[in-house]
Amino acid sequence: MSDPDGYTSAAIMYQYIKLLNKNIKITYSIHKGKEHGLSKDIKIPNNINLLIIPDAGSNDYEQLEKLHDKGIDIIVLDHHLVEKESEHAIIVNNQISKYPNKNLSGVGVVYRFLQALDDETWNNYADNFLDLVALGNIADVMDTRELETRYYINKGLSQINNKMFKALIDKQYYSIRDEINITNMAFYIVPLINAMIRFGTMEQKTLLFEGFIEHDMEFDYKPRGKKETIKETIYEKVARECVNAKSKQGRSRDKAVEEIKEIINKQQLYNDKIIILNVNDILDKNLTGLVAMQIANYYQRPCLLLRPKKDNEEVLSGSARNYDKFIVKDLRSFINELDIFDYAQGHENAFGVQIKKDYINSTIEKINNQLKDIDIQNIYEVDFIVPFENLTDEFIIEVDELKDIWGQGVKESCVAIENIDLVVEDIQILGNKSNTIKFEVDGIEFVKFRVDENDKLLNIYNSWETNITNVKLNIVGRCGLNEWDGVKSMQVIIDDYEII
Repeated sequence: MSDPDGYTSAAIMYQYIKLLNKNIKITYSIHKGKEHGLSKDIKIPNNINLLIIPDAGSNDYEQLEKLHDKGIDIIVLDHHLVEKESEHAIIVNNQISKYPNKNLSGVGVVYRFLQALDDETWNNYADNFLDLVALGNIADVMDTRELETRYYINKGLSQINNKMFKALIDKQYYSIRDEINITNMAFYIVPLINAMIRFGTMEQKTLLFEGFIEHDMEFDYKPRGKKETIKETIYEKVARECVNAKSKQGRSRDKAVEEIKEIINKQQLYNDKIIILNVNDILDKNLTGLVAMQIANYYQRPCLLLRPKKDNEEVLSGSARNYDKFIVKDLRSFINELDIFDYAQGHENAFGVQIKKDYINSTIEKINNQLKDIDIQNIYEVDFIVPFENLTDEFIIEVDELKDIWGQGVKESCVAIENIDLVVEDIQILGNKSNTIKFEVDGIEFVKFRVDENDKLLNIYNSWETNITNVKLNIVGRCGLNEWDGVKSMQVIIDDYEII
């Protein structure tokens, strides 16, 4: 178990077996970091009769063979791409079977396996776990245009019963309110679980899994600033600690991003079509993918962050992340076609890579040459182009009503709004870091989050020397309703803008 899909996969497998036989002895293993499958930190006891590997294992050929030779029966329930099928385990993998849905995550494969067990055992247990099936598929960013996947997500989110899942939602109620949909789960629940997996102790990660398998426990807790100790459930405790882990992760991520940006700027790596950087001693290993995504978004091009392997410093491994507006839409295939990397495995635009250190410079040169005619710039595909004078409350409400549909492959509607007349003194600068811009024009709120020091509106607002009092804007953003203190207002979240 090394990610939310792995935790939910293992949790529904564990609970199902206990429903079949509550006295059966089950042991489980949790990764120290974000590794997948039978990595070196996973120790398999010799006295087990059956090993079940959910959401991993298809590529662990040598480990499967060794365990098989010890007389251990193995079932792999996985959805990751593989080159061949192991002879030493029962492999259930939608990528190498005739099963038509290739957009089903590990927990989805486990669920289908449990449905088959239901048929064999004359039970109806599998559907008890559809809430976790939904969570795992959302967390693993499965394509929600696939009707089967969409059905499991919709059904699961309509019947959330798992106590740990419910506690996480309760903890994030301020942000989610009563809107249980794909977007809110992806933005407010999945990051809590990921943060705990990356930054939690083994004890905390174990409690997270114990929460998902609903092992009821109580703990003593002394809230900050209070004299009395109170009792809290395992679910309340884990949800609280997930929030703390996310805060800790955010601080570490931001520090690492700034250090890496400094190196990129100093070495002018932003001139490369794809940024490839050795981040040894700079970045916590568990943050590699998360930071790679931040760098990709900032420099508007793919990013590969690598570090030497412990057992062979001549080989670098790490994480690759694509930029969603980059000309190459399947980065993994592009990397594999270079025929230089030892491997590139995972999702199309978020995956693990390995390459020999001596090949880095020639790889960068080959990529730059191959993409030399590509002009990297932000190009937004929009669903609507609306002059501001034609932007109505009814339009914003209609777009907002589609919010439960958005998901991977079904992007939130992007709108270009032209010719917005803004009075500079109406700009508000908000947030602890003063990096949120907000202004209102004709009763419609416009908000841009996480602006940097080079933002043009921010500089106009802060400048005492400028005589600019009005600006005209074109913006690209997302429309919706913002509710605050029971009052709903029309709002546009700005993705980008230009001063015209």
